[in-house]
Amino acid sequence: MMKFLCLAFLAFCLGAEVEPREWENEKIQDRVLNRLIEEIQSHYAYPEAAEWLVQSLKRNQQLGWYEDLNLKQLGEALTRDLRGWTSDKHFMIAHMPAFAQELEDYAQSEPKDVAPKDDPQEASVNFGVRKVEMLDQKIGWITLDRIAFSPGTLAAFQEALKELKSAQALILDLRNNHGGSSDTLPGLLSCFFPRGQSIELAVKTWRPDNSRILLETLPFQEGPRFDRRPVVILTSKDTRSAAEAFAYHLRAFGRAFIVGERSSGGAHPADMVSLGDGFVALIPMGTVTSLRTGTDWEGRGVPVDKACSSEEAAEIGHQMALQLLSLEQEAKPSHR
Repeated sequence: MMKFLCLAFLAFCLGAEVEPREWENEKIQDRVLNRLIEEIQSHYAYPEAAEWLVQSLKRNQQLGWYEDLNLKQLGEALTRDLRGWTSDKHFMIAHMPAFAQELEDYAQSEPKDVAPKDDPQEASVNFGVRKVEMLDQKIGWITLDRIAFSPGTLAAFQEALKELKSAQALILDLRNNHGGSSDTLPGLLSCFFPRGQSIELAVKTWRPDNSRILLETLPFQEGPRFDRRPVVILTSKDTRSAAEAFAYHLRAFGRAFIVGERSSGGAHPADMVSLGDGFVALIPMGTVTSLRTGTDWEGRGVPVDKACSSEEAAEIGHQMALQLLSLEQEAKPSHR
């Protein structure tokens, strides 16, 4: 399914206005609920929890709690209930006819195992790499606003590292990064670990096919690396999903210090399905377990090493980077 469209879907749902409509058919509501129930039973990350979610939806349906809602309100009510019952922020239901049709067409027509191609829209914003600069001629700065499912994401990030090759430390700003595709993470994470080493970071379980996928660094990945130099990551409550994974794994393996606010707390990998009648659903279908911590950041967010507001994070992160460099200098043996 279209994992690489998760970011676009989230951004659209959060920012778009969907005009209320009258029901074209009084059975639309039942069809949408029945399809949602089927998808949760088959694909929700936790099978046991899926059963009581289904029972809760059926109870509300029988009690008529979703009656007299227009299309927009139905999506909002289902999203609110599912998030309330599970505290899982990846649940989202919305009436988006054009997007639903795109999902259906994609599922029917796209060959399997096709290599991803660069999205022109992502390319127009440099695949989320928005700001690259040097501070104090010592500290590099990269602002990464998304993690797109595109080969260009890693290429753009590596190009930024090339520009900062003289940096002695790096600040990575993820404060406005709402995530994207976990498939892009191995390449990005590998930039911060030594070449030639395969480091096992986490295991992802994927409910639809009951698979277990190992997240590990890519030892022979070409391109620049920022290994063995200090890294400070800036986060906020708006840092979400794959961006949280990026920060969490680097911190867990001692490759980054986190400055700012605890992140959103959405750890479960999710995918989209069409529910028919113009409705789409984003459903958490997997779990991620760090091989260093034995857990994840679901519902808690990524722990911070220096807590401060998002607005203060840039200055405090800069000071932390300078302090880390100073500590490194003190730790080096002196030559007389």
